[in-house]
Formats: sequence, C-alpha cells, structure tokens
Amino acid sequence: MSKNPEAPIYHHPLQNFMAQKISLYSESGGVGKTTISVNLAAALTRRGYEVLAIDFTGQPSGLTSYFGKDDLYSNGAEENLYAGLMNEKTQLKSTIVHGSEFDFIPTNFMLSALGREENHQDRIFYLDRKLNKLLEDDEISYDFVLIDTPASFGYLADNAIIASDKILTPLEFSSRSTSTMQSVTESLDILQSIFKENNKQSRFRNLGIIPSMVRPHTKIFQQTLEELESHGYTFAPVSIKKLEIFKQAWAKNMSIFTFAENVNRTLNKNEQAMLDECYELADFVADDWTPDELFYAHI
Repeated sequence: MSKNPEAPIYHHPLQNFMAQKISLYSESGGVGKTTISVNLAAALTRRGYEVLAIDFTGQPSGLTSYFGKDDLYSNGAEENLYAGLMNEKTQLKSTIVHGSEFDFIPTNFMLSALGREENHQDRIFYLDRKLNKLLEDDEISYDFVLIDTPASFGYLADNAIIASDKILTPLEFSSRSTSTMQSVTESLDILQSIFKENNKQSRFRNLGIIPSMVRPHTKIFQQTLEELESHGYTFAPVSIKKLEIFKQAWAKNMSIFTFAENVNRTLNKNEQAMLDECYELADFVADDWTPDELFYAHI
C-alpha cells in the first residue's frame, strides 16, 4: 500500500463489519496523546473511514479545546458525556459534535465524579456498555473510535481501556521511559484480571509504543530505544517528531493535514515526512487484525 499522502483513498475490506475502538493511553502527561489522536483521526478520515473521537480526559485542554468547544466542558445540561454514561435516558448519540474533519464527543467537568460510587467494577464498564449500544444504532456507521484518555491510571482510564479493542501508548523517550512502560503494563494487567473476575473475555491488546516528541539522533533517544527493546516492548512503525507544525495547526484548530492544505507556504522536508508518518500510522491501525478479530468480524 502506498504511504504517499496523494495516494487514492484506501478502504479496508472489513471496514463495514465492525468499529475498532482504540485508546491512546499513557501514564505521563505532555507526550502528545491528543496531538496523535487528532492527526490519526484525520489520517483515517482521509483514507476513507468514518471516525469518532472521544475526549475522555475530563480536562478542558484536550480534544474539546482542539475543536474550539471549551464551553461544552462546563456544560451542565442533560446532554453531556457524563449524562450519556450515567443517565439511561440520555443517549450517547446526543453528545456527538460533527466536526469539519471527523466527529467527536467533548469531555465534561462532571466526568471527575465518575467512579466515586461504591461498586468500582461495575462503574468501569460504563463506557463499554454505552459505546457498544451507540455502535449498534442503525444510524451510526463509524469504522474507528479513538479515545483520548487522561494521563493517569484511574476510573476514567479504566473505562476507556475496558471499552477498547486496542491500545496505543505514546511515549516521550527519557530516563523514566522504562519505568513508565512498566507501570502501563501493570495497569493493563490489573484490568485484564478484572475481566477474568467478571467471567468476561478480555479483548483489548496493546499495539505498541509510539515514540513521541522525538529528536531521533540524540543519545538519550538511542539509549532509551535499546533499553525498551531489551525489555521486549513493541513499537508502532512510526515516531512523532517534535515539530512546530503541530503547534501551528493546533492554534488554528486544525489537523496538520488541513493546515498543510491551507497554509500559504511550502512544507519543509520534515513536515512532509510527518504527514507521511501519520498516514503510515493510520494504515498500521487499519490493517492490524488478528485471526480471531477477522472471524468475529464476519459473524
């Protein structure tokens, strides 16, 4: 498959069978989770897929801010993400905002109350139940749901991971990278055990690390890469470089693709390469199917 941004739209042969739910999860802040969420969603859209992004951070500075919908963060009305999870009368569908590049569900300040109830194990399945109900709606036809998670292990992250089929872990390379990944692995193992305790089959799996905010030719990058590989961690086939184009696009509430289409200058070599890598990440996600997933997709 071509990775050229000018390549024709690519359709996966199973794209109409099942929506893939993918969480971007890391236990460190400032690693580019939201930036990757935005540009992965935009790349998938340009590949011909229908994409829904969910801001599950509970913070006003993520996808909700990217869309310029900060006012919805403080929305205490009945149709917000918290109500969509907790109120049987509120449909998650009513919280969807239709964006110019892809659809999204904004976060809400009330999400911080999620999980304060006594029954922890029941509460971590809220998003899973409501999201599955949304995707069963005949009027809904998403191929991918991307979930931007908070940078900490807790009820919000639990809900996002439990609801997911796959996990991507953005990671900034530093002396703390290995301990961060060990913590992420332990957190995922805890959630796998909860599935077993509830006699449910776990379906989420980690697609790998996305090196983020990368300066690839530095000594710390090479050392960290070798250390992580020695511990058996796997990687997505791309890395997200620390480029100004991401900040410039964010300031205009755009993905780097839309920014590139509208900016009054020619992209430099590194910026063009970053567009290619975002497409490559989209293709990696779209093509990653296990034999079991292929089987259940046809049922």
